[in-house]
Amino acid sequence: VFVIRRYDNLPLLASGKPDHQAILDDAVKGAYPSAPLAARIIDGILDILGLNPDQYDSVEAVLSAVFGFRQLDMNTCLADMALDSLSFVALSVELEELFGDRLPDAWQTLSLGELEERYQEVTESFPG
Repeated sequence: VFVIRRYDNLPLLASGKPDHQAILDDAVKGAYPSAPLAARIIDGILDILGLNPDQYDSVEAVLSAVFGFRQLDMNTCLADMALDSLSFVALSVELEELFGDRLPDAWQTLSLGELEERYQEVTESFPG
């Protein structure tokens, strides 16, 4: 199923970037406004394709979900993990979602432990 929609004002995040989740939600609702079975099927397909956002509670959970890492050295920084560009972008999108669009400056050079500490600071500063 493809949905084509023209926006006069594209939904944006606070950073000015397109709000992909709002666009996806709009497309799913617009395609099947009164068809709960079809919506469940679409949601299932989005889950299979990994396009439904997960709710993570830590940086470690994001890395585990995105890359399937089971054990992480929290002293390693992302820049040292030799990620290809697509993986790096996928990770940055998920981390941006986790941090609520407030990634720390030079986040890719922080150790995973430092990044986790920054996330905990963000959650304490901006609960919910």
